[in-house]
Amino acid sequence: MATNMLESRMRLCSTTGLPVCLSAQRFIKLNAVASVVSLLVGATAAILLALTRWETVGLL
Repeated sequence: MATNMLESRMRLCSTTGLPVCLSAQRFIKLNAVASVVSLLVGATAAILLALTRWETVGLL
């Protein structure tokens, strides 16, 4: 498999067995964290939007 990474600057993923560039590993983790945070913000916004429609809660 042709890669654009140096063999000394990569590791094999223990889950998938695919090569991971060590300099890109930090960005992979940051992307995973950002996606979870975005999902939590979206879920919170959806719950708050639903609560504004519920008269007994009286959020607005």
